[in-house]
Parts: sequence; structure tokens; C-alpha cells
Amino acid sequence: MEGYACLYKSYGETVDAVKADDITMTLVRETKPKGLFRYFEEHGYQVSNPYAGIYYVRGNTLFPAQIVVTKELDSEAHIWLKALSEKLEKHDIRKLLEHIRQLKGKFDIELADAVLEVSMLANERIVEELMGDDSMSEAFLEMMKPIIEPLIVKREKECTERALQKGMEQGIQGTVSVLRRLEVNEGQIMKSIMEQYSLTEEEAKRYTQQ
Repeated sequence: MEGYACLYKSYGETVDAVKADDITMTLVRETKPKGLFRYFEEHGYQVSNPYAGIYYVRGNTLFPAQIVVTKELDSEAHIWLKALSEKLEKHDIRKLLEHIRQLKGKFDIELADAVLEVSMLANERIVEELMGDDSMSEAFLEMMKPIIEPLIVKREKECTERALQKGMEQGIQGTVSVLRRLEVNEGQIMKSIMEQYSLTEEEAKRYTQQ
């Protein structure tokens, strides 16, 4: 993590253009990493917990560091950090959408949309449930649409690919079965399905050894 922070600092146009004090390393976890906190204690790091779910780490670090434990966060006080969790509930996403709808500045909205996209990608199941929820307002659904549509396309593509794969596998198995009933030798069966279905020798073996 310090390596990435150093790279970021080096991107300044002049020496020390990005101040070390302007950089904070943040580790986001769903649950508290007990092993890491034990390491801090054993090696003399100072860890403070000023807010629920937020831990400041001081000691032998190049930059200020903090650990965010999303499970412990106050969903009202730290809704944006909470949104980075992959275990949100419907009410969490509803609150996030409500906060985004109240934003006015273009820059704030762009940042909020980025958080929303990360949150929805990490919580696809909940998002799908919300899309089918009749109580969801048109305004909320419109906010979700730019993110949801690519997810739907992705899911449909995966379903189509699985169906095609399954259909091809059934076709190969059927071909092998017919050729065996015709008492075609195994070598010729291998050659036939490799040519007909563009299989490698290893792939063909899987079907003839079933």
C-alpha cells in the first residue's frame, strides 16, 4: 500500500508538489482484520478508534494510515464509506440513492456516481431485487439505469454463453454415442469430434472417456 502512495506522490509536476501530509493510506475491509491489529500491537504501532469502524494507525509508516471496517460503520454518519461494503441491504442502497439525489454540485455528483457504481457492482443481488421492487420510485430507477443496464447485458451474455456451451457439450456427447453404436473405433471418434467441433486432443479425450 505504501508503494502505491509513493507512486502517487511522485506524480507531482515538481519536487514535493504532493505533500506527504496530503496523502492518507486507507484499507477497507468488511470485518476487522484481527491478525493485522495483532501485528500493530506487537510492533509498537499506535491505533486509535475515534469513530465506529474507523481506525487511525500511527507509527513506522511513511504516510498517515487508516483502516475502515465497513461492518462497524454508522450507516448514517458514514454512508459513503458504508457504501463500499459488498454486504449491503436494500435500505442501505436506498439511503445512498437518497443522498445522491440531494446533491447539487457537478463534481460531487460525479464522485457520488463513482461510489454508487462500485457499490452496485459489489452488491448485484440486492440491486436485482431493487429493480423488481414495485415500491422503487421512477427517480431512483432512473439513477440506477446507467449502471444496471451493463449488468443486465453482461448477465444475458453469460446466460447465452452457458446455453451455447451446454448445447455444444450435448451435441458432442450425442455424436460420440452414435459413433460408438456404429462400432467406430475410439481413435476415429476422437478424430471426428476434433474436426467437427474444433476441439483439442485434450478436450476430445474428456468426451471419449466419459
